[in-house]
Amino acid sequence: QAVLNPNAIKDVRRIQLKEEAAKLEKKVNENKDTDAMFSLALMYRFGIGVKHNDRKKADLLWNASQQDHFKALCIQAAENGPINKAALKVAKPLLIQSAEKKDLESMVILAKLKFKDKPADPEAVQLLEEAAKQNCLIAMMFLGEFYQDVATLDAKKAFEWLQKAAELGADQAISEVALLYLKSDENGQKNVEKAIDWCEKFTLRDNVTAMAMLGYIYLKEKKDLSEGLAWNKKAAQFDEEMIIDFGNLLKNGDKELNVAKDEQKAIEWYQSFADKNVTVMKALAEIYCEKGDSKGVEWFEKAVEAGDQDAVARMHFLFELNASKLHSLDNARKWLEKWAGKNDPFAVGKLAWEYRREGHKEALPWLIKAAELGDMDCMKAVGKAYLNGDFHLGVTKDEGKGIDWCKSFVSNEKVKNYVRRCAALILADYFGNGNNDSQQQYWNAKAKEFSDATLNF
Repeated sequence: QAVLNPNAIKDVRRIQLKEEAAKLEKKVNENKDTDAMFSLALMYRFGIGVKHNDRKKADLLWNASQQDHFKALCIQAAENGPINKAALKVAKPLLIQSAEKKDLESMVILAKLKFKDKPADPEAVQLLEEAAKQNCLIAMMFLGEFYQDVATLDAKKAFEWLQKAAELGADQAISEVALLYLKSDENGQKNVEKAIDWCEKFTLRDNVTAMAMLGYIYLKEKKDLSEGLAWNKKAAQFDEEMIIDFGNLLKNGDKELNVAKDEQKAIEWYQSFADKNVTVMKALAEIYCEKGDSKGVEWFEKAVEAGDQDAVARMHFLFELNASKLHSLDNARKWLEKWAGKNDPFAVGKLAWEYRREGHKEALPWLIKAAELGDMDCMKAVGKAYLNGDFHLGVTKDEGKGIDWCKSFVSNEKVKNYVRRCAALILADYFGNGNNDSQQQYWNAKAKEFSDATLNF
């Protein structure tokens, strides 16, 4: 098959990289594996087996460096990221030792450190080229960056390494090469047609990055909204984020991309994807709400019914934000009551607090119901009401009931850890008021068992 279809080799390579990225993701999630964090961070940086994502790259590198992973510490230092200088002193000799053993990642990072001390260091270039010749994609990508730098500009070498990286599976390199063509080709001339031909070669393999890049080229360079829309729509079939991003582009317009603001086109765009996608349902709903159109409520209801956990809260916020357009104050309350009756956690909690503010006799039952659905603030309010009494809720002080209430949440494995921790801290606070020092210590220790949870207490 590889002989009959040369592209099949490249397709197989990308499939292998996606599988490798999935395995690394699993190691990170299940074992907090720092080697996996580091390797996956570089894959996110260059779109190797995963979609390019600088935020995920930064988070993974930070988490790995916090556990003194020597490669993560060194690349953070090389790229002016946050570092622990004492830890770096230990990490750098380990990196050098690993690079001497021909570990490709270490060779690349050592080169980056050398560049920081001495831009265009020939030893660093040699390290990168040695790693790149062994098909190390991150080395190829860094060489592409290096040869695009003003001080070391060499367009032919930049094209050479980035094109090879793209062929071997680095999707970010597809965009980099296309952008190079839009600036100047190997002969120093801007060449839009070469950029298009380059991207089209990868669209034959259903490559989302290439499709999105073609959409960008047709919008910006060709000023062709129809063709740009068509390529973005193809890419969006594989990438949910692109649906939202392009919808926002149509909704808000972009002078640089020659796209005029057109809410109707944005609505039509979202509608073509909305039936099975709750994120798109909410985006469509928001446009209608901003226009004061009741269809916004209908689409939010569809999103809730499709299982989206945030849609009730978002619609309530929009009722309040667009009060004059949506006749919101009355409708916001009806919206809460409707979904509170269906046990939506946000609606139950919000309605409980509104009842409490109004001095409504139903406030306490609703606070209890919200707490039982996992609302930490409602759990805290009920616990403190029992422990101290609360005139507004009509609760007389009953310390035994308050202690039992909090204990029931600490021991409940079905609720979130931050709720359990909060309940333990309420008890520690109660017993710390001169009631029982040993009990205070016990409940503080209990709260530490849920130390992975953060809260403002």
